[in-house]
Amino acid sequence: MASDPDDFPSRNQINKAGKLLREVVAGRVEHVDPVAVQQAIEVVTQFREAHSYPMTKVRNGLASMVATEGIDAAVSQRHKRVPRIVRKLIRMHGTALVRLEDIGGCRVVVANPGDMDRLCRRIRKNWSGDFARSERDYVEAPKAMGYRAHHFVVRRDARAIEVQVRTVGQQRWADAVESIDARLKLNLKDETGPDSLMENFKIAGEVIFRQEWGLEIPEELINEIVASNELVIREGYYTG
Repeated sequence: MASDPDDFPSRNQINKAGKLLREVVAGRVEHVDPVAVQQAIEVVTQFREAHSYPMTKVRNGLASMVATEGIDAAVSQRHKRVPRIVRKLIRMHGTALVRLEDIGGCRVVVANPGDMDRLCRRIRKNWSGDFARSERDYVEAPKAMGYRAHHFVVRRDARAIEVQVRTVGQQRWADAVESIDARLKLNLKDETGPDSLMENFKIAGEVIFRQEWGLEIPEELINEIVASNELVIREGYYTG
């Protein structure tokens, strides 16, 4: 979506709007001005929409790389919704809105680890000069709850666009997290929630990783996932 440069909010206006929404949603504002809040939402929305065309450019580039490598993969793009942008600002208190790197994002889901390696090599070869920050390898160093993927941030038209490369198993894991978040109104995606559920996803992530990478699944890990599954069923998060 093209914007008139004269009408587009300044960096200062964008950051002030993000800060106001963060403070309001976090309950740190004593007297809320509904007009100011609505104006802040409009500024954040305009900033969000400015990532649309750069995001499409990145998606098209990824699709071209997938075709060049002859990889069977699903390439998609998505905007981070305004409520999630605000939640991230709360979680990363002190970070300015213009510094967020995943307002616009693209995802590639590949069939297997070999295809993941090939595509990541191609991304580094083609785009290393466009990286807004260093690659993050959450496959070798997963997040605390078991999330795994490769992340890159590419700059297009002065906008940071996040690229996620996941295997099918990693995508199914992430889909399961989003599903239970929606069903139980939780926020596991941001690694907050019941300890038993977070541990369950952590163990499941390790099992999926070992299955896809052809690694041995030790008996101890099998016992852990069985016990963890029984616990989350007993606590009512899933049915048996």
